[in-house]
Amino acid sequence: MSKRKFDTVVENALHRFQKTEFLVGDVVEFIKNWENDEWTKRQSSGLIDKLKEVLDSGDNILVTAIKALHDDGMKSGGNAESPDHHYCDIVQELAPGRYTNVMTVPVHFLKRVDIGNNRSAPIPDKNVRKSGAHIKPEEVGEDSDPMGSAESTGVNEGDKDLPVSDTNISQAPPAKSYTTKYLEK
Repeated sequence: MSKRKFDTVVENALHRFQKTEFLVGDVVEFIKNWENDEWTKRQSSGLIDKLKEVLDSGDNILVTAIKALHDDGMKSGGNAESPDHHYCDIVQELAPGRYTNVMTVPVHFLKRVDIGNNRSAPIPDKNVRKSGAHIKPEEVGEDSDPMGSAESTGVNEGDKDLPVSDTNISQAPPAKSYTTKYLEK
């Protein structure tokens, strides 16, 4: 078996088609009738309550590990006739990179959420900050100037326009230049 990175990436990608549908890091959701399964009936009420709590939270659920109940006997190449009893470790993603509530569930409870080429999970609605950042465009009146003096200073009174010609101030005495002492007479 080659130790090149490309081979590792290809082997991981082929895992989706050879053993289970899932890869580590996939976003998953539960099937509708998972509560009626025989596996669920054998589990403790605490685990089932925790699963319901995680599912009702609205957070992303990610696969962290894929394992078989029995070893398929092949360590490197995989096996098309691998055992039917695969399990996935899943986690609840509270925030990007913050995982909690690690649980092991059967593979047949899960279905993969297709997020395309994105490797990051979509942001749940409950984590989207409600702010004015996502505003709807409004029509702007023709007489309003967003770069005008009233909008930039917040003051609507007074003359804030710059003069276009020199202004003569008669009450101010003319300034005496300090450079006159350095100049030759």
